[in-house]
Amino acid sequence: MEVLWTHFNPITSTSAGARHGFLRGCLRAKTHLPQLLDRVEGGETITITRHGKPVAKLVPASGQTAKPDVKKAVEEMKRFQKEHGPTLGPGLTIRELIERVAADQLGLARAHNLSATIAAYLELAMRRGLPIATLDDKLKAAAAAVGVSLYSA
Repeated sequence: MEVLWTHFNPITSTSAGARHGFLRGCLRAKTHLPQLLDRVEGGETITITRHGKPVAKLVPASGQTAKPDVKKAVEEMKRFQKEHGPTLGPGLTIRELIERVAADQLGLARAHNLSATIAAYLELAMRRGLPIATLDDKLKAAAAAVGVSLYSA
């Protein structure tokens, strides 16, 4: 049985179309929520309206909750990765990319007498085409030498 809960005249409808019961507005529904929940627990579906338009529906909770299909989710993620995954370039593997980046960082560290961390920061700025923010004089000089601009506020 479905109950329409508005501020107008009492109407309750069943799937067969019979009409009887209560209609209440949102404020009255809020006030009588415990009673409404009792009716929902008894199998009724209650539609709450505001200004004559349905805004919410109270329905009985199902006894069982649907378990997620983990296999389907994994398949969807794999499909998405194939269609939209990161591209490294033609024939480039992740290992090759890491080796290239590490070699670039090591080269910067040696050429400009930088620590590995500072060289990684500079290499990332070079690769992304971004300015860097630093107070370190060695890093400022290295950035100027490789064409990376300094961030200025």
